[in-house]
Amino acid sequence: MANFYPLLGEQEDGPFAHIQISEEMRSYPYTDSLGLNAGLKKCLSDFKSRFDGAVVPYGGYLEKRNFYQVSGHFTEGLIRNIHLGIDIWKEAGSKIFCPCDAVVHSVAYNGAAQDYGWCLIVKTNELHLLFGHMSVDVSQWNAGDNIKKGEIIGSLGHMHENGGWESHLHFQAILDMEGKIGDYPGVCAPRDLEHYSKNCPNPDYFLLNKSKF
Repeated sequence: MANFYPLLGEQEDGPFAHIQISEEMRSYPYTDSLGLNAGLKKCLSDFKSRFDGAVVPYGGYLEKRNFYQVSGHFTEGLIRNIHLGIDIWKEAGSKIFCPCDAVVHSVAYNGAAQDYGWCLIVKTNELHLLFGHMSVDVSQWNAGDNIKKGEIIGSLGHMHENGGWESHLHFQAILDMEGKIGDYPGVCAPRDLEHYSKNCPNPDYFLLNKSKF
């Protein structure tokens, strides 16, 4: 087993439950981003109620999500609908911790509707880790700063600062940043899946404390 520091902290009291959010959302109609978020909120609440509320929903790696069609951010040019990281669905203000020693690669505010909002990217020994939909508190970091394993990197953002989403962490592993600063695609078009799936391995081994991707 690996020995990563828990992303949500050692006091996290709920086990993780995998959710296929695109499938679950079929029962919750929506026509725009506000309706989508209302549906997500109800969907997640109903999902957690199956476990008496004592779970943290997560998942989404390489999941095809048709609900991205509500935003021009994903439909201008090539339609992008395949998710490249995992989502961890927690309340705004939840603290996020660094799973291992890292160096800040970049931090930026990606302000388009349904984009990341505040985003922090760090470099570990093997790859980069992207934390999307964060609060403005990640702006404390600068490129080159050292972050220790178990140090708080920031908190999850509210809708006005996280790109307009129901609160969650978009967590993504990236081998090659390909020259990008403060941003990297978190959703791709089907034609680009082969490239991005190789460059963005499944990061759930950090969340679940497994040994390797």
